[in-house]
Amino acid sequence: MSQRLPPASLVYKEQLNFLCYGDALWKPTPKPDYTRINIGDVGFIHRGEFHLLFSAGSPLGQRRLGVDVPITFEQLDIGTLVSSEPRPPGCLHSLTVRRIAGDLPDTEFTPLSSKYGIDFSFDLTGDHGAALVTRYPTYREDSPLNAAFETYTKHHYESWVAFARDKQYGDNIQPILVSGVDMTKDFAMVAYSNKDAPHVPRPAFTIPMFPSNSAPFQGRWRARYFPNINLGPRVEQPMHFLPDAGSTTDEFNQCVFVRHYTMRSRWWGLFPKVIRVGTGPHDLSPGDNRGDAHWN
Repeated sequence: MSQRLPPASLVYKEQLNFLCYGDALWKPTPKPDYTRINIGDVGFIHRGEFHLLFSAGSPLGQRRLGVDVPITFEQLDIGTLVSSEPRPPGCLHSLTVRRIAGDLPDTEFTPLSSKYGIDFSFDLTGDHGAALVTRYPTYREDSPLNAAFETYTKHHYESWVAFARDKQYGDNIQPILVSGVDMTKDFAMVAYSNKDAPHVPRPAFTIPMFPSNSAPFQGRWRARYFPNINLGPRVEQPMHFLPDAGSTTDEFNQCVFVRHYTMRSRWWGLFPKVIRVGTGPHDLSPGDNRGDAHWN
């Protein structure tokens, strides 16, 4: 019996963890009633998509305790947000993805521009891998108040879990507090796990990265197995009616990486500890992340 393949969202996240940008979201586009992920938001990630529970960084206002926010709600001071130099359009990818065409620098982050973007392809090699291509700059935004976010998470985490259960999200919710985001306007991403996947006889086939595949970004994936492809911003209409992805929105509201605080139990459910995700050495290791396989 063949082994069941892992969800594309999990492969994508795990393969891009080494970049230390945070959790890579397989579905960056927010819901129609939720314009973008903001620092101070509390929610959870399910199959690569962030689901909002409430905003801790906003004042209570007309929201009701125990209904719209947890009964223990206190506003979180997110501080003056820090923005870094935006990353130019380009490709972030795992080590198993390699460039095979196009006059591009051979680095883990491959910048794209009209000078280089005439025609380029990436070969999906190895047993598994992932890549993200952006056609516009990606803006990074973080709160500098690390101690405040850690204390807030430790004090309120149990109330977040109870609030999620009250909202009928289930008993396995592991809430997160957003402390940083990477935002862009447009994306094409791929995730693949070749073990026991259908094999395509050589020569390998190619797949356009974007629906229009218009210049200057005539990018293609080249694969010997059928990969999972995702592009956006997503719109609520069939794929064959999907316009040029870059024309669907003028907002930088596509969150491709999210950094956050959460709680984990290190040993057999004992000694819960606040974990900071997306800042290098504090990232969750595979052993610490056992409970995430169901939801991420």
